[in-house]
Amino acid sequence: AWWSNVAKNFTGYKLVALWGPGDAPEIVERHEGELFRRPLSPEQMQSLSKAAIIALLEPGDVASFSGGLPHATVVVGPELNLTAYESLVNWHPANAGLLLRGLARRGKGVMTRGAMHGLLDDIVDALWQQCCVSRVHVQPFHGGDVLLLQLGSSNDDRGNVDGEVRQRAVKTASLWRSLRAAGHRVSVLLSGGKDPDRFFNHTEISHWRYVREAVLECGVPAEHIADPGLEALHTVDEALMAAEYVRRNCKNSLQSLQVITSDFHVARARHLFHVAFAAVGLPAPLVLGVPDACEGEALRAHRAKEASSRAFWLRGFRV
Repeated sequence: AWWSNVAKNFTGYKLVALWGPGDAPEIVERHEGELFRRPLSPEQMQSLSKAAIIALLEPGDVASFSGGLPHATVVVGPELNLTAYESLVNWHPANAGLLLRGLARRGKGVMTRGAMHGLLDDIVDALWQQCCVSRVHVQPFHGGDVLLLQLGSSNDDRGNVDGEVRQRAVKTASLWRSLRAAGHRVSVLLSGGKDPDRFFNHTEISHWRYVREAVLECGVPAEHIADPGLEALHTVDEALMAAEYVRRNCKNSLQSLQVITSDFHVARARHLFHVAFAAVGLPAPLVLGVPDACEGEALRAHRAKEASSRAFWLRGFRV
């Protein structure tokens, strides 16, 4: 194709299967319009076994591909999955040549001559409009600073962190590696204080120090982890302290702040961070969720707490 699709998986998880050019036409013809869901049919299993690769898109992942697919897909199951993409054209001579040769092909899914000419007219009009607009100065991309903030959870009296911390640490390390590979300068900020009267940490050592060990185990070097962390006791603390940290330390150099928490906590964290950052004139951070580590009664308790907090917001309170 002469265009590229850039997609983002906003929430939930999506498995994407890719086939090589030798198998793709047969697979499309055999399964066009089918929904792949469990239990898979023998024919679907056979087709998946021919895939060149099967990739898992996590919340926040971005992918580039070509092909004709729905521009937005929503899957409603145990959790919501939303993926959307837009198509971009680059003007490399090979792509432009492929565009101009588009009418040479015939068959199902190929544009009619009239539609193709209409598309070319639209492209020429868009180029002409751009040529008539004065050039806007754009700063060159140098891979700006990114701050990853992993929110706290809990630890026992021996300092052993819970599963939520470990799930978040895996995501933090994954983001750190991918952002570094893309040329960004990345630092990690951890959260969690100490208070014998609060359930999450009865020890004399701040929770963020226990979280630090989990992040180190996942491969993030110590020199990339901020010391000290945030001595926060709850999510409101985390939002306010993070806004102050950014304002004091990296307001002018920070390209992006990404907050990592658990799925059950995303909605409340996003609300509180947006309010706290707006209050000091800072752009809202990106709040990312990872799969909940807990299950059963523990997960139900977490979700009940989040639902209670959301009801509190709807009554007009901003805390």
